[in-house]
Amino acid sequence: MQCLTEFFNTARNKLPEPLSQLDAIAQVENFLLSCRVLSLTPLAVIEACRCSNRYGVPVWDALIWAVARLNDVPAIITEDTHGRVIEGVRYLNPFHADFDLAAVLESSS
Repeated sequence: MQCLTEFFNTARNKLPEPLSQLDAIAQVENFLLSCRVLSLTPLAVIEACRCSNRYGVPVWDALIWAVARLNDVPAIITEDTHGRVIEGVRYLNPFHADFDLAAVLESSS
């Protein structure tokens, strides 16, 4: 859920040519139809707070980490960092020279 809201905010406010509100909503709806969306639970919030405190991860990013960790998701694709591993969850930046989408897809199957 956090990723979808971050996408919407970026698509509407941070792109050189922002999407219209309707186009941004349509993209979010497409993601909802084509991807498994994991729920943000009370336990995930507690885990995010723990991660933020222990590892210095901003709490909004820690929410993504917590949902991934609690659902055995091995990697988070993010522009924030590359290669860091926190409690088994690896951060991968798709813009980094070492990023390998095939390896990501293989590890998640």
